Amino acid sequence: MATGDPKVSTTRQNNPAATEDRVAARRTVSYVFDTGASSPKSTLSIPYAIAVDDTVLPEYRTAVKRATGAKGGGEAISVTVNSGQKVSLFLNSDAAPGRRKNAVYAVTPKDRNVRVTVREKMGKHNDPDTPVLVATEKALEKYNAPLTGDIWMKVTHKFTAAEVDAAVPAGTRAEILTALRTLYGGLAGNTLSMTIPATGTQAAFTTTLTFADADNPRDNITSFSLTTDGLPRVHPAGFAAILKAAVDSSVTAISMSSNWRPLLGSIAHRAGLGVDVNNVGGTRMLREAGFNATEVKLLHDYQAKPTEANKKAYEAERDKNQPLHVQGFRRSLQQNPGVKQCFDPWEMDSNTRDAVAATPNQQTDGNSRLHKNHLHITARDGVIIA
Repeated sequence: MATGDPKVSTTRQNNPAATEDRVAARRTVSYVFDTGASSPKSTLSIPYAIAVDDTVLPEYRTAVKRATGAKGGGEAISVTVNSGQKVSLFLNSDAAPGRRKNAVYAVTPKDRNVRVTVREKMGKHNDPDTPVLVATEKALEKYNAPLTGDIWMKVTHKFTAAEVDAAVPAGTRAEILTALRTLYGGLAGNTLSMTIPATGTQAAFTTTLTFADADNPRDNITSFSLTTDGLPRVHPAGFAAILKAAVDSSVTAISMSSNWRPLLGSIAHRAGLGVDVNNVGGTRMLREAGFNATEVKLLHDYQAKPTEANKKAYEAERDKNQPLHVQGFRRSLQQNPGVKQCFDPWEMDSNTRDAVAATPNQQTDGNSRLHKNHLHITARDGVIIA
């Protein structure tokens, strides 16, 4: 019978040539994400899939997992492989099955385990994603790697016109599909118009989306164009929902204040699943803190005694500065199967797909105060956000 370290070699019995079958030592590779540069007070949920020797592991073939990013580093993600095997990550929306194009942070452990600390960097940097060895211990090699705006862009899927139809809910009207193919084919400017021809007694309808260029990607990516690099990294279901809401509420003009951005906010925006609107049909989506005294009293009355009469009284006062077209626009978004969340100055709905109604935005916590000046939707892609 063979003797010695089983991790090094074994000798087959009854083998005249005494052939040795080498068994490689096992090594652990771990990654920690320090996202304190962009999110010093909160955590970030980063989608990922692990590949070994350029092959995604079986548990990620139809799904992704989540890594926690935090100031100083979140919980480590780890994998154990044979010495000499390459480990790499697919991140963010590039981690979704069928969209894995840009593996990053590759390392090949040999004599020791490996730990990679990935740190966000603000500003314009063209650093490669290659981990750099910074320390060697008895059983561990420590590496550092950057997470820049350029790398965020690299790991965010860029949609094409050919992907539009499969990415939006079934039954999306033809005019919306045509408009989206134009957007993902490359806009010449920062506006997108869609016209629905007249039919019978129904007059023709045109709506226009105007997209604001954002400071965050421009300040943190070495070369960035809103129309070439930004808008195509937004999931088509988000823009499809906005266009449908415009049709449903007869809104002819919408101003989009924020789309894809790499180093600000939740993973929804960084993965291209979040879009923000600051003007709906001429109505500025703004509601400063400090509600009028009548509304405060009626809300307290309703909370103390939630009768139908008290509810209607409160809603009537709340809606005095909320036009019907804004209510209709929101209602369409909440009912859209391609939307998961809808937050605005009047209502907060953290899961539009459940049976729980939206709650009034009372601006009493960080998330509600954040949405006092715009409407935000989180789109669903079925993988990153289901």
